[in-house]
Amino acid sequence: MRNIIIALVFFMSLNFYAQDTTNPDIVSFREKLSLRAKIKKQDESFTIVNNNNTFNVEALNTFKLQLAANYKFIGFSISFAPKSKTSELVSRFFESEINFFTKKKWIQSFNYSKTKGFFANKAQSVDAQKDFPNLKTIRFTGTTSYVFNPKFSLQHLINHNAWQRQSAGSFIPALNYGINKITDLVENEKITQNNLDLIIKTSYYYTWCFNKNWFISSHISPGIGVRFSSEKQATGKTKDTHTTRVFNVGLQYGYTSHKISTGIAFNFRSNKITNNAFIRRNNNNKNDVSLYFTYRIKPPKKLKKLARKIEEKTNL
Repeated sequence: MRNIIIALVFFMSLNFYAQDTTNPDIVSFREKLSLRAKIKKQDESFTIVNNNNTFNVEALNTFKLQLAANYKFIGFSISFAPKSKTSELVSRFFESEINFFTKKKWIQSFNYSKTKGFFANKAQSVDAQKDFPNLKTIRFTGTTSYVFNPKFSLQHLINHNAWQRQSAGSFIPALNYGINKITDLVENEKITQNNLDLIIKTSYYYTWCFNKNWFISSHISPGIGVRFSSEKQATGKTKDTHTTRVFNVGLQYGYTSHKISTGIAFNFRSNKITNNAFIRRNNNNKNDVSLYFTYRIKPPKKLKKLARKIEEKTNL
């Protein structure tokens, strides 16, 4: 965390020169089919309370692979973790996401993710009380974002179906909402926790463009929200309401041209729940580093025709 903040302060203090002002600020690739492959190393952890003992456990996926496609107003991606041949203590992971981009600076995303198996540390643990191979999280989440500055492109950073050629930044308020289900099996007793989350975030992004095709971007995203929780086990059912505090920081470095986008991105995501007395505390932290490569091609005629019909009816 400290290294990320130092890097952000360092890059914010530099003065990068902008592109040739005769070029447009943002080049759109809506008419191209963007195909992306991403390799991500992600650490996911949260807190477990069991018999008055507290454990910080994590998912043990080494790498995750993401495949994505973006065209016109829509993007779709799937992510999964390949199985490890060296250890049995590996979590299972799957994620899919769909994004909609409107011409009026709105971005809407829907995400589904599933992770099973959390362990005390990356070394093989012999203490079963600190390993939770049956612990599973399932999330259905949505995010609605609005980009204030028309000279800044969030699609350039996330979906790579645009190219920001001038240095610029923007405030991006967002509303996050979703359902998070946590299940576990402890001594043949099933424990189920259902959470409904509502979070408001105020993000600020800035992208520095230099040397024609290169860029460095950073962002900071604090937020606050509320969680409505219920936990069911053999002894009964408990309901409660909690305050959620989130804090995201990111740094991205990359290269963009008319044909390709490639780069590396670092992200730190902290999600803390206050006053949580449940057995499974979902104080969830995610740190990841990813390498991505995007290649743009002409879309198939059938896809182009279908997208045109949807555009005419929805004005996306």
